[in-house]
Amino acid sequence: MPDAPLPDDAAGLRAANARLRAVVEAKDAEITGLRDGLDAARERERRLEPRLAELERRLGMDSTESGTPSSKGVRPAVRSPRRRSPAGRSGPHGGEAAG
Repeated sequence: MPDAPLPDDAAGLRAANARLRAVVEAKDAEITGLRDGLDAARERERRLEPRLAELERRLGMDSTESGTPSSKGVRPAVRSPRRRSPAGRSGPHGGEAAG
């Protein structure tokens, strides 16, 4: 509105004043919406901070502190040796010479 010529009469001043009031109301509504969004973001951050701290704490743990056994100390299951049949291997590749 800075480019608009200024009115000389009272009616023109009232009209300009009404336009300015409408702009101020719109800006007030926008500011209220932005503040509500900011409040919601702050609340979300407040709720997520403890979760982040817990995840960072877990990330800094080694396997001895986690409460879950590590794979380092676990011995693999011992398999019993397979017994061969007296006739040797059976199947398409068993014991036959290639050729």
